[in-house]
Amino acid sequence: YITREEKDIIDVLKQHSTNKTLIIADGDGEKIIPYLATVYTAAYPWLGHSYTTPFVEKKRESYNLFIKNGTIDPAWANREVIFIFSKDSESEIKRSSSLPFPSHTLIETLSYKVMAARIP
Repeated sequence: YITREEKDIIDVLKQHSTNKTLIIADGDGEKIIPYLATVYTAAYPWLGHSYTTPFVEKKRESYNLFIKNGTIDPAWANREVIFIFSKDSESEIKRSSSLPFPSHTLIETLSYKVMAARIP
């Protein structure tokens, strides 16, 4: 069961991703969009489901470092990425407005801001 908002985001991800796209989002807890991206898009999520993501702790730590201070994981370099920022998280919204590389917004909903970029 997904909400209309989540379905709209999945539809945007389908239109703007390929099998070379990396979806970067917090995949913890109730955040289902990164997990569903593996089923409904050609993209690869950095953090999907905790039990099915290889090296989940290392990836979660990399994600948290990025949100906290903008540190880019080396695995993200030279990649086409889509970020899904949750508006429930003050730190994620702050990071979304200060990305250390050019980006553009794909969709903004009541709960999420989805942005695309090419990380140098």
